[in-house]
Amino acid sequence: MGIPGREGGTPGSWWEERGTGEPLVLLHGGLADSRFFSRNVPVLAERFHVYTPDARGHGHTPDVPGPITHELLMRDAVAFLTTVVGGPAHLAGHSLGSTTALHVALRHPGLVRRLILISTCIRPARSQGPDSPWSGLGELVRFLGPRYGEVSPDGEAHFPVVASKIVTMLAAGPALAHAELGGISRRALLMAGD
Repeated sequence: MGIPGREGGTPGSWWEERGTGEPLVLLHGGLADSRFFSRNVPVLAERFHVYTPDARGHGHTPDVPGPITHELLMRDAVAFLTTVVGGPAHLAGHSLGSTTALHVALRHPGLVRRLILISTCIRPARSQGPDSPWSGLGELVRFLGPRYGEVSPDGEAHFPVVASKIVTMLAAGPALAHAELGGISRRALLMAGD
């Protein structure tokens, strides 16, 4: 079993760690938590010191007042790398976690050894119309709320607040130019599917 329930990064942030070797930080997607990687961690921990933090407002980490933004998530990840990991690490992110990892690599390249981006996004999602990915927010809350409530210190009733923050953030960005991505290509693995 990992080392659970420690704090670092943002106030009240939570993570587990397992294994030995080079540090590998797994960043989960929006409206998910570190349990997303539970099947991957045992194998990865045979080679790496694996950290699985829960982002602000996700999993075991409580929400904080105000919006959740890409900038805040990037700063939280940088704080985690500097205060908990103690320096550079391999970063692997899924969805929103991959966007966070990408922003860390672009703004703080010295903290990233290798980068694995799974289903990352460099353009904002369409936020209006019947085909919008956010048109069924109520269904999303009903579907994901119970799992959120299993571990969240804020309780299941708080999930609509976090879901709304994430939807607002994703509709507004990120919007990265292709030229911005050139500096990371030699040390990044992109994984995507349709």
